[in-house]
Amino acid sequence: MIITINKREMPIFLFFSIITLSGSKYLYDIGISHIFEYMAYSLYFISLFYLLKNDVKKHNNTHIVWFILATLIISIGVLVQDLSLTRKFTVLFTVSVFTSAVFLCDDYFDSFRKIRLASKAILLGSIAAFFIALITKYSVLELNTVNIFGSSYGFTGGIKYKNYFGANMVSVFVGFYLYNKYVEKSFFDRIIMIICAFFVFLSNSRGAIFMLLAFLVFQNYKVLGSIVRYQRIFVVLVVSLLMIPIVIYGYNHYLINISTYSQRIRGLTNYLNTYGGQTRDLLFGVSDMLYDKNGGFVYQFRNLFGWNGTLEISWIMLLVRNGLFGIIGYFVMFLYCILRVVVVEEIEIKSAAIALLISILMSSLVEGYITSVHTPVGVYFILGISGICGSAEYFAKEKIMGKNVISYDL
Repeated sequence: MIITINKREMPIFLFFSIITLSGSKYLYDIGISHIFEYMAYSLYFISLFYLLKNDVKKHNNTHIVWFILATLIISIGVLVQDLSLTRKFTVLFTVSVFTSAVFLCDDYFDSFRKIRLASKAILLGSIAAFFIALITKYSVLELNTVNIFGSSYGFTGGIKYKNYFGANMVSVFVGFYLYNKYVEKSFFDRIIMIICAFFVFLSNSRGAIFMLLAFLVFQNYKVLGSIVRYQRIFVVLVVSLLMIPIVIYGYNHYLINISTYSQRIRGLTNYLNTYGGQTRDLLFGVSDMLYDKNGGFVYQFRNLFGWNGTLEISWIMLLVRNGLFGIIGYFVMFLYCILRVVVVEEIEIKSAAIALLISILMSSLVEGYITSVHTPVGVYFILGISGICGSAEYFAKEKIMGKNVISYDL
């Protein structure tokens, strides 16, 4: 795999490779994974600063105002709590990573080539984590609470959690897939995609498998473009009516009966049963009761609200940590993303953005990628959406220039 990087792209490559490597179980256990995270996000904000500095016209004051407003709305619940300044800054920093990716990063990914470059970086970070695990004799398997594909274990590749590893592989697959579909077909890239898909299933992560399948399905959104407009409305309506009972049945008879998912739902019900009638806690969250305590945030949550519930679903985490203000802020963020996707004119470019958007939104119903800075997945998908929508004309030109190009080089 050849990695060609110019000076302007180096921060992107370093950011994604380092943040992926920070997920190494060994680095986490010896207590230095946070150092790698700080290094990675420092690179991210430095590169973002230079983007804003060199492209003032595109990133006008409106974008910056929305960024500040969304960050404050999401963070206000934590800012008014009785927490240390360090903790408030940490949460504000975490939130600003995602709000900046939505409102300020139209040019961070301005081509499919850069999206693939980020995928290469995630792949390199994953390989590094795997070799660290081999050298330090760490296990690369994680016991699975639900038996999938006949195995009670999931492959972690040296990453702390199998879910993170599986989602990392989805991110690698996505970047190579988009580049091969729209720019240049490469035999070697296709081999990488097959290997990544294999590792997604080997991870035994239902969330990662869910994301991969969602991406592939919605990537073919352009099929609707071949249907006459009045027929298109009818087709969408029929499919929607058919899908509603299927989704309801699947949720009630399958998803809710999976022990790990039912634990996540019970995390919400346990919290609402305790604080559902207390307006202040619902609005601002209860982060002061959970942060900076023995055992950590998640441990304290389960200790207070029941060990049969967890916080892995993004929206539950937001409600508990940031309150309803956090939910509202994220709703505004994704509504902004949806509206931007809608106005993209080129149908194939739009289908790429739709696939990314729906995949990450669906993942938020089972995982915490849209709120976690410990894995590159959430930031990667959101930056991809912002880039495709904000620089659609460049993506369209790249697609035309690279049309029907086939490469067999390694």
